[in-house]
Parts: sequence; structure tokens; C-alpha cells
Amino acid sequence: MRLSLTLALWAFSAVPAGAQFPVSTPLPGDLAVLPSAGTQEKPSIAFGGSHYLCVWEDGRSGLAGVSSPPDGIHANRDVYATLLDHQGSVLWSSPLAVDEAPWDQLNARVAWNGTHYLVVWESTRPTQFYRTQGIYAARVDPAGVVLDQPPIVIDDQDDYDERFPELTSDGSGWMVAWTDNLGTVGSRLDGAYVDGSGLVLFKRTLVPSTSPLPTNYRVSHAGDRFAAIFERNYSSGIGARLYDAGLTQVGAELSMGAGGRPALGSNGSEFYAAWNSGGVLGTPITTSGAMATPGGALLSGALQLNDARVAVAWDGTQWVAGITGSGAVHASQVTPGARSWPAARSPSAPGT
Repeated sequence: MRLSLTLALWAFSAVPAGAQFPVSTPLPGDLAVLPSAGTQEKPSIAFGGSHYLCVWEDGRSGLAGVSSPPDGIHANRDVYATLLDHQGSVLWSSPLAVDEAPWDQLNARVAWNGTHYLVVWESTRPTQFYRTQGIYAARVDPAGVVLDQPPIVIDDQDDYDERFPELTSDGSGWMVAWTDNLGTVGSRLDGAYVDGSGLVLFKRTLVPSTSPLPTNYRVSHAGDRFAAIFERNYSSGIGARLYDAGLTQVGAELSMGAGGRPALGSNGSEFYAAWNSGGVLGTPITTSGAMATPGGALLSGALQLNDARVAVAWDGTQWVAGITGSGAVHASQVTPGARSWPAARSPSAPGT
């Protein structure tokens, strides 16, 4: 051991004082753009007038290893993003790191307000005795510059976990919704309004803890109303509530009926709600809370679906529903005046 150490010291001292180590030379293929290391999952996307911003949960920084994954599952996830053009082509050779804070950043969502994107996520941080989850956000401009560093704190209490954010925009600011786990008291659905400058103006309780636990919720905006649709305690039916600009509930809760995995879309003047109840059902909802088809019209036709999931969007002319189930993706369209949908078709079928 002494001989080895002596030889090592001699070799080091033999290097001239002014010597430079050789500059690294990339090997063939080193500069090529390749798929990212680690896991990329749970994407969310929003259209910003000329481009799309896609955000996701990224696991590349966890490849170095952590002593203990904070949630026992993920090894240090972060929030990343990239811009896409109208054809869906990626515009950046490397993605944007929206938040690379220690521990996990999970469940990212994004929405456009006409000027900027807002990205929200759930972040884990240590407390004096354990750890906690909270809701954070950052605005991203159309060029892909993160405007809020450090991020905006939407809600992060040491004693409670705030998780699973969702958001929508009224064209000026954003409504952010999340589950607030109050421990022995139960859980409730909370909301906040973030203005265009990134300021959290107020927070409200959207669905109180005295109600059955709201899960699998989605939010949207139409006219002068915000809306939230949610599953009651996983299997107790679908409910929806409307809110004014101050996030105060307007009218009574709407009951969609039995089912799960709801979706909510907006065309700017009314909403469209859809959910799974054996088949996929849906109905337009006005901003005053009137359901065109109480109980829902059948969207999925004769399709035999297992645990179907649905997403609803407005394409500028018609409603479009994407339906997954039985290992395939299906789609249907409906005009604003229609109150039932044609049989859903698979992507390979003509006219879909």
C-alpha cells in the first residue's frame, strides 16, 4: 500500500505546473439527440395560440440514486416541458426544466391564459419530523422562459398534504384545484385564483370535507362560470358544481348519476361532461347548470369497454370525445345542437 501511494504521488508531481489536461473530444454519436434517460410520464398539454406547451413528470435526475425515495415509489421526479408546433413536432433539442427541486415534483398540469402558460404541480419537501406535499406553480412565457423562480406557492401546510392539482383559465388568470388532506377530519377539494402576474388572489373550499370524498376531478371555464366535476368517494356517483369568478358556488350540486372517471370540456359558452357508467355517457351543461340530457346520452355506442376513460375537447366547430378501453382508442364528434352522439369509431375506421 505504501509503495502504491508513493508511486501515485510521484506520478502526480511529475506533471509540469503549467500543464493542461487534454480537452475531451466527443465520440461519434455523442452529440446526437436521443430519447431521454429515466422515465417520462403523466403528460399535460395546452395550446398557446401558436404553439403547444407539453409538461410531464421526469425521472432522469433519479438515475444517480437517492438514499430513500421520499414517497417510497419514485426516485426524485422533476417537472420538465417542451414546445410543439401545430404539427406536433418538438421545437427544442433539449427540454425545459420547470422545477428540479430536491425530492419529488409530481402530477404536472398546464393551461394558457392568452398571454402565458401556468404550470402547476405537487411538490414534496421535508418537515421537522417527516415530509409533506404541497401545490406549486410557475408561469412560462411563449418563448419557453420560466418566469417564477422560486415557484409560486399555491398551498403548502406542514400538517396537511395538498395533492393532485388541476387547473383551467378564464382567459385572464387561472383557477387551480387540489385535494387538501386534513388528516382525521377527512379530505376536501380546495381552489385558488391566480392572476396573470402570478399572484394568488384568494383561496376557497370547493367541495367541503363533510361531503363524500371528491376524487378524479376535472375543472373548466365557460362564459362567466368555473366548473368542477368529480367522482364521489371513487364509486358513489358523479357530481358537478358551478362557481362564480370569486370561486363561490352558484346553485346546487348537479348529480350526473352512477359512474366514474369523469371528464369536462368547454367551448367558451357551455360545458360538456362525460363519464364512464358501463358505457361512456355525456351531456352538455349550460353555465346556469341545466343539463341537456339528464343521466347522459350514450357516447360509446355498441363498444364493449372495460374501465373506459374519456377526454372531451372542443375543436372550434364540434365536440370531440376520445375514449380508451379494451386496448384501443376511439373517438366521436357531435355538433353543439346535438343531444346524443353517433356510435364511437376506432381511429382506423373511415370518417373518424
